[in-house]
Amino acid sequence: MAPPEIIACKGRNVFIVMNGEDIVDVNLGEYDEPLERHSPLKSRLTKGFFGLQDHGSSVSFRNIRIKEMQ
Repeated sequence: MAPPEIIACKGRNVFIVMNGEDIVDVNLGEYDEPLERHSPLKSRLTKGFFGLQDHGSSVSFRNIRIKEMQ
């Protein structure tokens, strides 16, 4: 059984697959406009920490695995 969600990042390219369906395929280097009070996606780091976002309701995470891409 495939994991319910896969997030893959390579350089500035981000791919997200949920329940076997591609839902995001984007190059963050193409986004040079600021987002509200945040810096443009184009200028953000490609290495370091990552965060999991919620939209104000209760959220739980389990079985999170992080692997380096080969």
